[in-house]
Amino acid sequence: INKSLAFLEQVVVALGDDKPRLHIPYRSSKLTHALKDALGGTCRTTLIACVWPSAAQADQTRATLRFAARMGRITCAPVVGRRRSASEDAASKVVARKLRNEVAVLRAELAARDLIRGAPPPAYAYGPLTDGDEIQKCVKLARAYVDDGTVPPVIT
Repeated sequence: INKSLAFLEQVVVALGDDKPRLHIPYRSSKLTHALKDALGGTCRTTLIACVWPSAAQADQTRATLRFAARMGRITCAPVVGRRRSASEDAASKVVARKLRNEVAVLRAELAARDLIRGAPPPAYAYGPLTDGDEIQKCVKLARAYVDDGTVPPVIT
């Protein structure tokens, strides 16, 4: 964790410089790579700096506030994702249908192979990973966030 936070600090310093840098070390750690869009990219980002009003924690509070000040110098340019045209949407649906058909054929081949081998039923299932209702719910939450910034509830 400490290495990732040190690399995060390097990225924040690089992004907050007055002179633009040729290289920002996003790939130095998994944390900075995962936060690439949020740090200086195309996302709206909010930083919450948690401080403790105690003299015993004064050093940590100062360090946190310095980090928050460096983060404040970073400028982001949030962009709304481009909506697909009707022809792109139709083409995507055709590709998705073909892939679903291919998956169905492959599942049938796996089941036939297991049957020919006389193998007991597998411990794993060849069924879909998620149901359609769950996918529609995720799409609805994502669209609400993109369209008007509605933050989805925490799902446990």
